[in-house]
Amino acid sequence: MRLEKIFRFVSKPCALLIGLCFAQTIAFAQRVSLSVQNTSLVKVCKEVEKQTGYYFVYAKDLKEVNTPVTVDLKNEPVQSALTKIFKGLPYQYEVIDKVVSVNTKKATSKSAGIADMQDTIILKGIVVGEKDEPLPGASVMSTKTKRMALTNEKGQFEMKGVALDEEVVFSYIGYTPKKTRAAGGVIIMVLEPSQNQLDQVQIRGYGKTSQRYSTGSITTVQGKEIEQFPVMNPLLALQGKVPGMTISQVSANPSDPIKIEIRGRGSLNSSMPADPLIIIDGIPITVLELTPANSTVNSFSQINAVSRGFDQSGLTNGMSPLFGVNVSDIESISVLKDADATAIYGSRGANGVIIINTKRAKAGRNNLTIGYTAGITTISKFYDVLNTTDYLNLRREAFANDGLTPSLQKGSPGYAGDLLIWDTTRYTNWQKYLYGGQGSYQKVNANYSGGTDQNTYSLSGNYTKTKSITSLSGDQQSGGFNMSVNSNSKNKKFRVMGSLTLNFTKDNQANLMDLTNFVPNAPSLFKENGEINFAELNAVQAMGLSLMSLKQPIDRKSMSVNGSFNAEYQFTDYLTGNVAVTYSRNTGSTVKIVPISSLDPSTNQRTGQRMVADNKNTTMTVEPGLRFSKNVGNGLLTAQLGSTYQSTSSNMLLTSGSNYLTDDFLGSLSFAPTIKATEAKSQYKYVGTFFRAEYIYEMKYMLNLSGRRDGSSKFGPGKQYGNFGAIGAGWVASEEEWLKGILPKEMSLLKFYGSYGITGEQGIGDYQYLIQWATQNGLASYEGDIMPLLISLQANDKFHWSNSKMLNLGINLGFFNDRLTFNGEWYRKISDDQLISFPTGSFTGFTSYTANSPASVLNTGVNASLSAHIIQGKKWNWRTSFTASNNRNELLSYPSLEKSPYYSRYVIGKPIDEVYVLKYTGIDPQTGKYTYLDANKDGSIKTNYSVPAGTKDDDRVVAVTPTPRLNLGGNTGLSYKNISVDISFYFKRMNAYSAVSQQMGGIGNVSYEMYRNRWTHPGQNATAPRATTNFDEISSMFRLSDGQYEKVNVFRINQLSMNYMLPSKYLQKAKLRTASLGLGVNNLLLITNYQGVDPEVNYMATVSSMPPTRTYTITLSVGL
Repeated sequence: MRLEKIFRFVSKPCALLIGLCFAQTIAFAQRVSLSVQNTSLVKVCKEVEKQTGYYFVYAKDLKEVNTPVTVDLKNEPVQSALTKIFKGLPYQYEVIDKVVSVNTKKATSKSAGIADMQDTIILKGIVVGEKDEPLPGASVMSTKTKRMALTNEKGQFEMKGVALDEEVVFSYIGYTPKKTRAAGGVIIMVLEPSQNQLDQVQIRGYGKTSQRYSTGSITTVQGKEIEQFPVMNPLLALQGKVPGMTISQVSANPSDPIKIEIRGRGSLNSSMPADPLIIIDGIPITVLELTPANSTVNSFSQINAVSRGFDQSGLTNGMSPLFGVNVSDIESISVLKDADATAIYGSRGANGVIIINTKRAKAGRNNLTIGYTAGITTISKFYDVLNTTDYLNLRREAFANDGLTPSLQKGSPGYAGDLLIWDTTRYTNWQKYLYGGQGSYQKVNANYSGGTDQNTYSLSGNYTKTKSITSLSGDQQSGGFNMSVNSNSKNKKFRVMGSLTLNFTKDNQANLMDLTNFVPNAPSLFKENGEINFAELNAVQAMGLSLMSLKQPIDRKSMSVNGSFNAEYQFTDYLTGNVAVTYSRNTGSTVKIVPISSLDPSTNQRTGQRMVADNKNTTMTVEPGLRFSKNVGNGLLTAQLGSTYQSTSSNMLLTSGSNYLTDDFLGSLSFAPTIKATEAKSQYKYVGTFFRAEYIYEMKYMLNLSGRRDGSSKFGPGKQYGNFGAIGAGWVASEEEWLKGILPKEMSLLKFYGSYGITGEQGIGDYQYLIQWATQNGLASYEGDIMPLLISLQANDKFHWSNSKMLNLGINLGFFNDRLTFNGEWYRKISDDQLISFPTGSFTGFTSYTANSPASVLNTGVNASLSAHIIQGKKWNWRTSFTASNNRNELLSYPSLEKSPYYSRYVIGKPIDEVYVLKYTGIDPQTGKYTYLDANKDGSIKTNYSVPAGTKDDDRVVAVTPTPRLNLGGNTGLSYKNISVDISFYFKRMNAYSAVSQQMGGIGNVSYEMYRNRWTHPGQNATAPRATTNFDEISSMFRLSDGQYEKVNVFRINQLSMNYMLPSKYLQKAKLRTASLGLGVNNLLLITNYQGVDPEVNYMATVSSMPPTRTYTITLSVGL
């Protein structure tokens, strides 16, 4: 019923908007097809009249001149056709409505030159795109007289005082600039979409720009670069494409949250995520953490929080808010990194901003595009562990080294059930047992769009399903519907834009136990009747808890509704007002079943359990604003003023039914003998006022000012508001006349830019300044039915906004008419007044409280990108791009650090993600045991986490940084006629968590790498320890040493795509607009010096986590 109400709510306005589009749809712009040689101008014009309905009038003496015209036009827009017809002729023309007035062009004297300022004209014209659509707001500038104009909503312009025959430059964001000579009559300039990085559209806060004129740090990834990736979360397709941004998966499950960091972590508060603000079609994705955030443990003492996303129940790792977003629907993804780009979002953009724009309605003929992708998924590589024969030999060697005889006496040092109870001839490759299956990937999507320059519409739908490679878990499914409608008034002054997106997801998963290091001769996990084989398995090794998870499935469903409405009105040629309203709602249900049949009979637990978690997250925003754009002097001034109201609420209700006596009743909570409920709610409200003023002078000097006043419900009275802002400037030096003679002729662009700004930070829980009350399970009730309330946190109304000061300096270079471009940036960010959870003694009744820390954290780094159009021809085209980043952080200062609770964890001048470990000194040649450096020379190896590393009795003196410091990425695309090949790849240099086992010879498998290099006799220089059944303290310390890490290089081809476009002659026969066939494979190649399977998988999870997968796909797309 809830879904039915939603559809009723949205169906009426949607139907009204669609009806408005179709009711006002008019015929498309006329086009001309004509091929003539040496034909008189008058005859050519008459043919144009026949095809278009335009009417030509001529000067009195013009018909007497039989001027020959040679032209070849194929489906050309009228404006473009006229430009080509009159090119090089001694005539000028002017278009008024559909009347074309042709006159003799005024003769000019070359000797007079452009310098003769008396010979000026009023330059008129229209700027259109290649599809004949007007380009409002295009810039027109004369290079000598420095006149400047902007086109109106119809693409028209008028510029006075232009010298006859001087050069005029036309530019528009996302299009390649063009130049022409000023002449009388009407100029019709057709601009083409840009093919270089400098002029492509970059989406920024509340507007757009291009790299050529931007003063901030913005990286844009076009949708066509990632649409071939077989992923259910678009963030996973950005690996290596955005310099300065790192993306890591919490697990191999595609629905699980993803850790994102832009230019490193600048906060000491490891309990709160440092995620950037994500905006989809103007809708901010805001998640309130109701339960402790997920933790990714990349060392044994350093934990980074990862948001649980839309599943706050704690039954799973969580769910990424972008799970189920269809990559085929994405137009572009822009990542905003510095203060100039993010300050307009205030505190919400403190950790960076990711703006995702989906494909929108565009004017043109009605188009229907249908695509289908099918694929198979397999394991790319297995961990090389011992077979049964070698494993048993290793076990016998371990007993011999310890002087023990294998026995059946449980609890004795010589107990060897795997040798004496389990079948020694049995062999199971447990990795293949769990992950050796063949998964599948299927996706179907369709889009129908069209309209006129007055009304456009777009409808799309998609469905994706993946089947896991594991033999014990299910699949993931997502589906969605997207609609967008735009409508303009006839005078183009009033515009309405609306969009609606519905997404559905379904996720079936199980908590798979780790079997990579499981004994190879162990019996089957299940009996013939499907029950878990507890008796045989526990006879040798107690593993009941791990086995039980195999029969405890988790099912999760979710539905999200995202809608936006934007109305704008142009009051004057320079001033436009607008209001945007967005609404986002996500509801989800997670069900976990604990059947009695999954429980270990040897335990006391003999009743079943059903847990149901309902999550709801709702966000609404209202943003009114004004935009101003006008030529001022020889420059363009644009300004924005607006305000934001945002309200977000999250709710999680976890209902647990327990003490079921039969599995038959597990399908309903109503049958549960005992029911308990846990509920968590949170609200967040935000208000802000923002502005931006940008001035571009002579298209070579840029100045940008932006600011915001924020108000947040996270802070107490008197501290809710904060002011933040930024200033940016740029200089296109290559446009200076005095530099043009100095710069190499191959250099087409030299630009310097920089910015400085202050942004706020509110990365804390909600209402931490208020005393909050909650119930707690296990406490006795009052008189049987009144539950006691406890204070759930230590309130503090003194904390305030933290702030970050950011400096960004950059350079843009262009060569060979911008076919080769380079962008380099250096940044410095200082985060002060850190908002953190200060640890307190439990005797206070609480373990922590929220406050401002005096610490300052410094982030610095270098980001760079290179783009090249190596081959540009009619048949062959070759493009390639590279990215590089090096990011570092350090604790810059911390007054009285020695008196703080962080004294033993952080060191001033060192990275905050640095971990101190023991110095591993190798295998003792005489004993075959691990050895470590006794740093304080006290005769023992100790770790003491209550003191700074390497002091007093602590021997941890080696610093290890788990975060990759060097990240490289790239993409190359080669095409020949209708065939294209694209390859995406990246490189990392990092400290990876080693696959080396701590023990050699115990119950559990090891790698052949360790087996072949183990110690076997005194005097041997081995790299792996001797075989032993005794897992002593020295062995356990290996995981606390630098021996547990490997400094590795990782090169991965993460996507290879091949595509074939059907030639036009076959399309015409088949009556198709487009048709293509594509082949793809992700995770194609991994080159690394890592000893295990995959350093990135092990880096984020455990040594024996699920191996990486590879998906092969074939895609068929047809356009009608």
